[in-house]
Amino acid sequence: MNEGLSGWLSPEGKFYSSEHMKHSEVAMKIINEDSALAKKRMELGMEKGTVLYHDRALGLMDWIVMGCNPYFENDTDYIFFPTHDLKWRCSDEQLNWLKENISSMRKNQLQMYKEHTKFYKDQKERKTDIIMEKEISKIPQHIKNKADKIIKNVKENTRLEKEIRDWIKSKNVEVDELGDTMACLMYAEYIDGEHFAKTLLTEMKEGYVI
Repeated sequence: MNEGLSGWLSPEGKFYSSEHMKHSEVAMKIINEDSALAKKRMELGMEKGTVLYHDRALGLMDWIVMGCNPYFENDTDYIFFPTHDLKWRCSDEQLNWLKENISSMRKNQLQMYKEHTKFYKDQKERKTDIIMEKEISKIPQHIKNKADKIIKNVKENTRLEKEIRDWIKSKNVEVDELGDTMACLMYAEYIDGEHFAKTLLTEMKEGYVI
């Protein structure tokens, strides 16, 4: 049985171990010994209009908490990642520390780690994503709205294209035989009626149209 991981992991990748059921006490010690963390806890409390427990404050400051039963392994062993932001991701330092200590994780801890990180890209791509998110946040809202409209139109065009292709197949013409120009012509016929389609399909089959 693996010993498991129990303690707090800072965004900088520093681990503070904790005995079983002592996480709140360790969180209090961490914050009380760091003036910057203590100040941040007060600011978060003022924002939320309440006094934050120390362990809750660390979670809001992107710390990861993990724990396990010292006597036996079961499904109460855990690694809890911050949930205050659905887009939250481990810092590179946290991710590196977890990877380095993966062999010490209990079964349930390993499962929770894999579940949380299964959509992660490699670190280089993640850094690129972060840069892109920052750049996107600078774009004026009216430009974003226009982009969203274009994306919506693309999705609608994709749906319509499939509908048209299905219609073409119903005319016993292989879709793969159609070029872009022909697809446009077929779209026009799809909208305007059957007469042109029958002529066009006949010419296609006889090789008059390319």
